[in-house]
Amino acid sequence: MHFRLPSAKAQPPPVKRSHFRRHLSRYILIVIFAVLLIYFFLPPFFNIRVKGVVNGNLTPVGPIFLARIDQEMVSCDTRVQRDQPLVLVSNELLAGQYQQNRYDAERSIDLAKNESTNGVIAAQAAARSAKDSAQAALANYSRLAALYTSTTKLAAVGAVGPAAVTVAHDQLLQARSQANAAIATEKQMALQVKQLKVAAKAKILAAQGQLKLQLVQQNSVDRRPLVAPVSGELLDCHAHLGEVVDAGNTLFKIFQPGKAYVTAFVPPTMVRQLRIHANAYVNIPGMGEIPAKVMSIQPEITKLPKLLTRYFWEQPQWTQYRVVRITFSNLSPSQRRRLLFGERVHVRIPLESWGKRVMEGF
Repeated sequence: MHFRLPSAKAQPPPVKRSHFRRHLSRYILIVIFAVLLIYFFLPPFFNIRVKGVVNGNLTPVGPIFLARIDQEMVSCDTRVQRDQPLVLVSNELLAGQYQQNRYDAERSIDLAKNESTNGVIAAQAAARSAKDSAQAALANYSRLAALYTSTTKLAAVGAVGPAAVTVAHDQLLQARSQANAAIATEKQMALQVKQLKVAAKAKILAAQGQLKLQLVQQNSVDRRPLVAPVSGELLDCHAHLGEVVDAGNTLFKIFQPGKAYVTAFVPPTMVRQLRIHANAYVNIPGMGEIPAKVMSIQPEITKLPKLLTRYFWEQPQWTQYRVVRITFSNLSPSQRRRLLFGERVHVRIPLESWGKRVMEGF
């Protein structure tokens, strides 16, 4: 039996693997590492872009009494300084009433002074009379004390009887009681004089204080200037010459650019990607992108203001938003002055890498 070995030419040649297939796993690891590096540590490539409005606290300015506008001293939409007069206001009815009150206060001062003078004089006269009565009672007591002593001595030698001693003793006790009562009355009258002087002085001071108050009130309604409580831009003016306005009505509102901030409206799905103190950039027309920071995220849901709605899908029935407050960083005075209340802006908030957030958490 013969066996034949297969020929070498009959065997197929080994297949050589390509370079890419031999190193596929290495390439996969490199790609995964690159993705992780980008996700965790590299700067962000994505931004949240939303609309916003320049906002700020508007300080109201108005009279504290029913007033008539007598003179306009500034123009609306201009910059004013603190304590700068805005308008002259007056109230003739209140001025007349305060003038009558001033006359009444002056009369009260005169009456208080007269009452003080007459009352103190009468009390002083009564005090002097009480003092004289006390001195006479003391003199009588001294006389009866001497009489009692002499009667006692005479009774000791039998010159007078016991009845005389008893009478002298009773008279002495009565004189002592009268002297004590007279002394107490004298002290009471002296104290009354002091109290009347203090009360009269207090009454005069109160009347003088009332007079000062009436003078201040009269001056406050007699063509007094209504001044700006803060510096800023004068907005929302409602002062018209000759018009009568009620107390507490707002005639002006003052916008302070130095305290301005941006109210941004962010969809709720994007809010979870934000964090407090994150960097932001506000694009203001004519100024470009201004650096800013996220300062707060309001917890409630709100609608987009009509000022910012342009398309049908931005209407309140279609969308909801979260309010994010953004403050400017290091604005120059000239940039602050160019801020306009209610101006529409665009806000860009870069999304930070997860790794940076983790590192800042430690």
